[in-house]
Amino acid sequence: MDASKEVTIGQLQAQKDFVKKITNKMQVTSQGPRAAVLAFSDIPLTLVDMGRHSTLEDFHSKVDQARNLGGIRRVATALETAANKFTAKGKPGHRVVLLLTTGNSSDTVDRLRQAKKSLQNIGARTYVIVISSKPATTNFMPVVDSYKRIFVASADFLSHLLYPLARHISETKGNLPIL
Repeated sequence: MDASKEVTIGQLQAQKDFVKKITNKMQVTSQGPRAAVLAFSDIPLTLVDMGRHSTLEDFHSKVDQARNLGGIRRVATALETAANKFTAKGKPGHRVVLLLTTGNSSDTVDRLRQAKKSLQNIGARTYVIVISSKPATTNFMPVVDSYKRIFVASADFLSHLLYPLARHISETKGNLPIL
């Protein structure tokens, strides 16, 4: 979840609501499918670690604690942290990263590509959800394998992406998100 200085209170709340809805849809549990949630700006903060919640309500409570972290938006750092979460947990399964962001990264294209490679090396697929009314989606191509993995919505309509995104992920054999 994007928690950089440019994220509005409404955008942050929309991200929290989206994460809670998609984890409900995917029936996330501490045993599986599992999920982790990171808030990021220039430094990522783990809100929920994989398997470190007792109930879905506990998971959602931790998501609700997200706050604006300030700082610049460093997408590569968030993606690298996601790759480390998968590597540290070491359990087999589908590996999916959902990057929610409200704008472009401050990282270089090379750094974004390196982060993408880290995720590809462990078999993870990345999806980008851009929360904006006027996004430059081409700026996110360095982190995804296909433009079909970039979704766009304003904060008011973010929940409308829930079913198309969940369907796309499940149709491509993945059900374990890091959000």
